[in-house]
Amino acid sequence: MTNKPGFLTELLLPFFPDLMKAQVIVCGDTLTVAKPHPEPLLHASELLGVPHTVCAYIGDIEKDMVAARAASMHGYVAGWGYIGEDHSPETWQAHGILPRPEALIEMLELQKEHK
Repeated sequence: MTNKPGFLTELLLPFFPDLMKAQVIVCGDTLTVAKPHPEPLLHASELLGVPHTVCAYIGDIEKDMVAARAASMHGYVAGWGYIGEDHSPETWQAHGILPRPEALIEMLELQKEHK
């Protein structure tokens, strides 16, 4: 999920081999609206065949959390992302801030245990 247009996303993906394995890629121009509108997140969950209410969205800017809330998804801040010193992710109304990528796996494992 990115707000970058498709042509730029396609140029960038080869530099991130793990992202090339993604089952679904939704770009800023895939639909007529982009984040923070919830529709791109809902579209991605539909393509994955996963109910949006059980999805978690991880992002590194405030509008990611706005989109997650609007889509009724849990939103988590990627603390390792592009967050600048002038940003305050603790005010973004996220379900949590993940300090490193491995924290995502830990969070998912905890959720699995509580089911």
